[in-house]
Amino acid sequence: MILLQNSDFFLSRFVDSENHHDYNGHIRGKIVKKLIPVLCIILILFTAISCNSDNAPSVGGIRISINDGISRGIGPGISLETTGYIVSGYGPKEQEFFTRLTLSETTYSKTDLLPGEWIIKAAAVNEDDTIIGEDTKTITVLPGQTTEVSLTVTENQAEDVINITLTAPLGNNYYAVISKVSDGSLKEYETKQMELLEDGTYSTFFRLMNGYYTLSFTCDSNAVQLPAPEAFRMVYGGTLNATFTAEAKEGGFSVTIDDKIQDTPVLTLTATPTSAAAGENIIITSSADGGSYSYNWYVDSTPRSDSSSDNITVSFTEPGSHEISCIAMDPVTGIIISAKTTVTVTESEGGMTE
Repeated sequence: MILLQNSDFFLSRFVDSENHHDYNGHIRGKIVKKLIPVLCIILILFTAISCNSDNAPSVGGIRISINDGISRGIGPGISLETTGYIVSGYGPKEQEFFTRLTLSETTYSKTDLLPGEWIIKAAAVNEDDTIIGEDTKTITVLPGQTTEVSLTVTENQAEDVINITLTAPLGNNYYAVISKVSDGSLKEYETKQMELLEDGTYSTFFRLMNGYYTLSFTCDSNAVQLPAPEAFRMVYGGTLNATFTAEAKEGGFSVTIDDKIQDTPVLTLTATPTSAAAGENIIITSSADGGSYSYNWYVDSTPRSDSSSDNITVSFTEPGSHEISCIAMDPVTGIIISAKTTVTVTESEGGMTE
């Protein structure tokens, strides 16, 4: 009896135990079912982060070489002597850099750049830190690689101004004529009528690109003796101011230019002899720096069409001072230079031969 009762007791405990395990398992099942979606989301996010990390672009680099093509001439008011460089770049996600280099540093390397399209710029500066030339290129930076880029800085090409003032007899129309070399010969480039100012002088100006030019004048009256043509060079960054004088034909004229263009070829005229009697021959010889020139001669502002060589022979019937001027032109380089000289003629019988 006791044994039987004990058996019933253990049986009931076993049944209760089994019911308890079934209840706990049911609870665990519900918890697992709720955790599975959460675990899936975590797994997806982790996979996405890993993929993005694997596909993230690595950085690249560039190596820049600078070639200096700046002219060593010095124009009016600005030096074209390079003293250093400025290198800058602009790329993806607004990443950018800026650095200064000395004149001897013509190669520059930059790393840790985001891959993609970059705009690279090199500028040459003079001693006043003025940019006198530059070059820009667009390149593609590749991941894990160094991209080579070569930049050549050249003289800035832009317009500058030449101001022209002419003192001349009133009551006439005066024109300033700019000429330059085209297709191997000197041709008219631009002409402007000069404006009469309140002080009685005539004035005008031209905006011209870099290069070599000549300036001459024309007038609607034959009674005015105009200045002979003058050659000049325009360099961006400086303004030229030129002053001329024209007088009645029985008088003379004087020409002054207040700016001197440096590093420009020089034309020299030599008269042999410098003084001669009326009717005697005088030989004028020209000497020009470099180049292969053709020549235009003017005797007392009158063109000499019979001579295009580097020398002419003249004689005069009228005593006094006489002016001979010359323009030399190189049809290959476009360089135009000019010079003039004065000879003295004393009284003697004879006439002028040209």
